[in-house]
Amino acid sequence: GKDNVVNLGKYTMGISSGLAMHGHTNGVRALLKIGPVVWSGSDDGSIRIWNCADGDCTEIVENAHNGSVLKLAVVRSYVWSSGSDGAIKEWQIGTPTKCLRKVSPPGCDKGVYAIVPLGRDVWTCGHNPNIKVLGQAGMDINDEYP
Repeated sequence: GKDNVVNLGKYTMGISSGLAMHGHTNGVRALLKIGPVVWSGSDDGSIRIWNCADGDCTEIVENAHNGSVLKLAVVRSYVWSSGSDGAIKEWQIGTPTKCLRKVSPPGCDKGVYAIVPLGRDVWTCGHNPNIKVLGQAGMDINDEYP
């Protein structure tokens, strides 16, 4: 991109255009920044990990979900992803990224749209009209709200 310099009187500030990151073969639905990297989840079912400094893709997790990756969230020291396949997966942060656990809450077979960590729980919702509350430690359903 083209860099621009803005003179602010006593100070000069450089402004550069954003990085274009290419690699997913379908639309990107989820982004999550963790320190110097960005995780992206796509309709192609993959998760990619990008270096923020230079835009390079440092890792590709093919077939992270059977369908779209809809949401990414930090839960404890892990990344949780949810997909249109109705699964919620817990990923180890680090190379290589690997799935440690998976749960498919009943009634969410058409997708899990949100993952929100709250205290020791994670609230989720999807195509099913109920909010499901999962325990972070066991990924078990602790509660459900109609």
